[in-house]
Amino acid sequence: MIENKKIKNAHPKEYNGIKFRSQLEVTTYKTLIEYGFTPKYEEETFILWDGFIPSVPFYTKNKFKRKNHNIEVVSKFTCKDMRPLTSMIYTPDFTFDYKGKHIIIEVKGFSTDTFVYRFKMFRASLEKREDKDKIELWEIYTKRQLLECLEHLKQETNGN
Repeated sequence: MIENKKIKNAHPKEYNGIKFRSQLEVTTYKTLIEYGFTPKYEEETFILWDGFIPSVPFYTKNKFKRKNHNIEVVSKFTCKDMRPLTSMIYTPDFTFDYKGKHIIIEVKGFSTDTFVYRFKMFRASLEKREDKDKIELWEIYTKRQLLECLEHLKQETNGN
């Protein structure tokens, strides 16, 4: 099972061979299937910020216990850290295409402190896309809100 140490009250659940991070995600998945959608769970990942290999020396607190060829101990208290910085990514909970639109659904119970910033960066990255007029992003907190989302999708694509 997937661990959820950072998310309050989230209990991993398995349904239909898929390991979800919470009961609300399972409920969302079941509802999407029930309404005839074909959701993909955590299959699409977006790069928010490209990582890089630093060239500017970074001196910091010497807190490393293991040897690393990218870390040079300068003194007992200071080291030079030249480790590569990994890309910052965002993986929404559900994605699917529906009648010419790319639907992205993020299911939220409680937000972590880093989620707020990462989600803003994700939204900004969507604004820069050429196909932004074909994308809808939904943040879902309850089943009632999910049902409103699905009703909106059905109405919007039926020309109402």
